[in-house]
Amino acid sequence: MIAAKDRKIALWNIGVAYTAFLIGTLCGLLQVFIRNDALQLPAWLDYYQILTAHGVLLALIYTAFFIFGFFVTGMSKTLGTFGPKVWLFSWIGFWVTLAGTVLATIMIVSGEASVLYTFYAPLKASGWYYVGLALYVVGTWISSFALIAHYLVWRKAHKGEMSPLFAFMTIATLVLWLIACLGVVATVLFQYIPWAFGWTDTINVELSRSLFWYFGHPLVYFWLLPAYMAWYLIVPKLLGVKVFSDSLARLSFVLFILFSIPVGFHHQLTEPGISNFWKFLQVVLTFMVIVPSLMTAFSMFATFETSGRKKRRERLVRLVCHAALERCPLYVDFHRDGVLHSRRRRRDHQCKFPIERSRPQYALDCWAFPHHGRYAGCDDVHGHDVLADSVFDRPQVHQIDAKTRLCPNHYLVHRHALDVNSAARTGTTRSAAPDRLFFLQQPSGRTGMV
Repeated sequence: MIAAKDRKIALWNIGVAYTAFLIGTLCGLLQVFIRNDALQLPAWLDYYQILTAHGVLLALIYTAFFIFGFFVTGMSKTLGTFGPKVWLFSWIGFWVTLAGTVLATIMIVSGEASVLYTFYAPLKASGWYYVGLALYVVGTWISSFALIAHYLVWRKAHKGEMSPLFAFMTIATLVLWLIACLGVVATVLFQYIPWAFGWTDTINVELSRSLFWYFGHPLVYFWLLPAYMAWYLIVPKLLGVKVFSDSLARLSFVLFILFSIPVGFHHQLTEPGISNFWKFLQVVLTFMVIVPSLMTAFSMFATFETSGRKKRRERLVRLVCHAALERCPLYVDFHRDGVLHSRRRRRDHQCKFPIERSRPQYALDCWAFPHHGRYAGCDDVHGHDVLADSVFDRPQVHQIDAKTRLCPNHYLVHRHALDVNSAARTGTTRSAAPDRLFFLQQPSGRTGMV
């Protein structure tokens, strides 16, 4: 469970995110009606105000608040409850970001900042709009450093341990965000705000656009990486398997940081102020981002394949075990070599059923005994561990008495437990520590699968 105080921060972030999402989506819908002359806006509201609100609220506000809510939830879950300082600065970052959001939105609605999502110069907005953008970025930085501090506290308390995959991916995404924001902070603080308030008369348009796209292109990966985190972490959990490769997942996020930053020029291919050499180089670097994307695709399909093989193997083992017990009800020997041997008491009567095995599992010996008023071949069964789960994957062992019913007309008593993996490491042989299941049959029953 996530601590209540951490959950509150996450819920506030998610609440603001979906408020921005609803308003931004409504603005997008209004654009459709306006472009088709199906709606007439009031005099105080025009098309470009709606277009700017649509872009800013969805591209910047909704995504940032949702992602930080996602990060807060995951970091609290994987690394533990936030400390007092982390909790305090997470709230400070949230309120500063919200203040910047409200200020920028007011400027847009009032018609003082109809400069679209990209706010390209020479389009000029009110200076307070740029102040709102600066507060938005500073607030996200405060929240980012709070999460990074929480990670460092965990690292200090768990020296030598590998960090949880979610925490590693969160830090990688935050590093990408912090680096990307350097461009937009530089242009807003040193170009747009002085220009908008009239402190300077001119602005370097080419430089301002280049600095914006230094931020604008990695912003796309700031949106994308949380989705990749869900694929790497949530999908395997839903399928009941582990992620295909922990190291591959970590490497892909590192590559995203390296390949996503210096590629903004491919948004400026038609601008004459940038030489063709740099345009070509950054287009080539842009295609390099496909490498971690393909690594992620490979990891996902490998995870699906692992899950499919596991389910197929379990179904096959169930069918084979059921067939063996139906045909040879007196004795079944589940060998480590991946071959299911089934035989009656006569040594000369054997039938073998090959099965697919991808890893060593529990070696099980099963005996079926007729029930004649007492447990033949086993006088003292009370208090022994009884195996009540699957016999072909790592089972849970329960302490129950011998008369507990496990399936119709059968009792199953587990006398010893031998992990084949441990046996292989220690050199233990099956004869030295056999793993036996006593499969007890009532007089009126047939031997069957548990």
